[in-house]
Amino acid sequence: MAAFFQVNCPKCGAPLLPENVNVARNVFLCRACSRMGKFSELMQTEEEKGIPEVMPHGVSVAKDMHGIVLHFGKMKKEGFFLLLFSLVWNAVISFFLYVMASGKPYTLNGVKKTGMDETALLFIIPFVLIGAATLFGAMFLLFGAAKLALRPGRGELFRGLWGVGRRQRFLLAKGARIALEDEGGGRVLVSVEQPSGRPFLFAMTAMDTEMGKYLAAVLRQWRE
Repeated sequence: MAAFFQVNCPKCGAPLLPENVNVARNVFLCRACSRMGKFSELMQTEEEKGIPEVMPHGVSVAKDMHGIVLHFGKMKKEGFFLLLFSLVWNAVISFFLYVMASGKPYTLNGVKKTGMDETALLFIIPFVLIGAATLFGAMFLLFGAAKLALRPGRGELFRGLWGVGRRQRFLLAKGARIALEDEGGGRVLVSVEQPSGRPFLFAMTAMDTEMGKYLAAVLRQWRE
């Protein structure tokens, strides 16, 4: 995965692609106007631009007594398809459970049965779990969100639904490199350099370039 340098040529404004930059030699070359310069100075200029004035769609910011909290949330169209699949799946399983609980005869693996015995229970449990997981997944895609709490020098990312999810803590050290990485298809990751050497990656679903640039700018403001 290549670094996604969201910088433009200071002379003509053309975007600089990764192949236009030699980080080891600290130089860049604009193919559009043949302008050359120091890449470190260009990156410093980019960081000094600060937080974009226009907040991306699906992002909200709130202050608390310790710092700020960013909320990221968009309904994903995949959630509607998964919800439809989940409803059909769970309807079939519910009907099968109803038949077993009612004492009506049914066939399981070629054997005629009535009621719910141990074999039928073991058979149905995985299907019930699949139904519950797909329903939760659909709800997450439709109503789930990411919450980023920022404090001086550190942050915590929560991703989940109704308080159920995953929390990840990371550091925002002074001078830590914060950059965008291209996932393709207009999607990006935000990479935050960590003292351990392994970067912390914001892999939030469908984070586009504008949202990524906004998040990177905000994170840079909280380095300490």
